[in-house]
Amino acid sequence: MGMRTRLLERSAHTNKEKEMIKILHTSDIHLDAGKDAYCMEILDALLDRAKKENVAALFLCGDLFHTDSDLFNEDFREIVIEKLNNNTQQFRIYYIPGNHESFNGDYSFMEAFDWKQIDFLPRAKICTLEKDDEKLEIVGIPHSRNYAGLFHKWNPAKKSTKLRI
Repeated sequence: MGMRTRLLERSAHTNKEKEMIKILHTSDIHLDAGKDAYCMEILDALLDRAKKENVAALFLCGDLFHTDSDLFNEDFREIVIEKLNNNTQQFRIYYIPGNHESFNGDYSFMEAFDWKQIDFLPRAKICTLEKDDEKLEIVGIPHSRNYAGLFHKWNPAKKSTKLRI
């Protein structure tokens, strides 16, 4: 509420309404190559919503694919990647893998895939979004069997924005 109030106060001085940074977050879509028509309808609906809401970014947080067979199905994976990439001019897309895409917590094999304009996050990372003069940091952390090690190994940069989530 505080950030919204500050934005409205600022816009009141300029007589110009200012939008906040909007993100769309989803997880556990479980796209299944065996049900590709239905899955593409779901993905289309998600992308349409992101466009309608004029989001700065779409976060796909875990289990985009239902099984490793779906992920390794090159034709299916390429259709999904292409559909997502067709929208990267309107908003950024971040893909944070989940347990259905993991081999014992290892996502390095996925880095060999061509994600094109999709920001693939196989390791913890801070993503910075900007709109007008506003900035927002979002911490993306992929699935892990044990998160304890992450906090001993990862030393994130000091917060450079008003808000980090």
